[in-house]
Amino acid sequence: MKRVLSYLACLLLLTACDKSTAGLDDVLAVVTEEAGEISGSTATLRGRVRSWNVDSGAELGFLVSTSPTLEHRTEIPLVYVDKEGRFYAQAKGLYPCTTYYYSAFVRGEVFLEGGIKSFTTAAFELSAVNIGLSVKWANANLGATSPELSGINILAVYYAAGIFCDAVAEQEIKQSLGERWRLPTRDEMKELVDTRDNPDYRWDWKEVGGRSGWEVTCLANGRGVFFPAAGWCDIIQPGIKGPPYREMRGNGSVGYYPASGADGLNYAHLLFFTSSGVEFQERVCLGLGSEPEADEYTSRGFYLRPVLAE
Repeated sequence: MKRVLSYLACLLLLTACDKSTAGLDDVLAVVTEEAGEISGSTATLRGRVRSWNVDSGAELGFLVSTSPTLEHRTEIPLVYVDKEGRFYAQAKGLYPCTTYYYSAFVRGEVFLEGGIKSFTTAAFELSAVNIGLSVKWANANLGATSPELSGINILAVYYAAGIFCDAVAEQEIKQSLGERWRLPTRDEMKELVDTRDNPDYRWDWKEVGGRSGWEVTCLANGRGVFFPAAGWCDIIQPGIKGPPYREMRGNGSVGYYPASGADGLNYAHLLFFTSSGVEFQERVCLGLGSEPEADEYTSRGFYLRPVLAE
């Protein structure tokens, strides 16, 4: 009789444990799914949570690391979750040809992970990113080998005697990337800057690969582009005092990106920013002296961010 009672007690205990575990699994179970859209610097991370209730107060996201055990991990919040509990986030600022490990998580009354998966980034390739505007923006500056790098400064490559000409700059873009790539126009650059006041976009001053800049994200699709604060280059022509020389300035604190369509040599429409703000500057004179023949004449050169016209 005692054996029967002991058996029944154990059976009741196991049944209670099964019910408790099943309830926890139904409400909180989270699964890490395969990453997609993997480039040299970005990847879309995907996960799934059961019985998701947006009003529950629980947080969803991903843990990412270059360690298989997720040591020194970075936490990435979700971008979007659907009614079936599928969610995703964009991992950005990744290094090319690098293996990353990641796990989906849910944080509520308890913290659960969905299992570790991995992906390897591709060799970096400059590509067009759809952020919901009239043109697609390049994911890096012309000549850069990753999004946070400055690339080629147009003063050294695209200037003739220190004079800016957007037609020459466009020719260099097309020779490097193909006929469909070009400088953004005035209206396209202004369209980008105007998203600062658009609730469907987010601008974040952040560090990517140890370099500061602004990241523009389209909240509708979670995609974004990073503009490094690459600074500028001054070419100083001291007239009869000596030959011209260049000085690189503002790296890490200031960004200038030109658009086409400003009438006259040595003029450009500009995206200008610092960590405290972003603005569109129309038809800026890039020569800081009165005339090239003056005792000292300075011309300012910038880095290029191409767009793809389809």
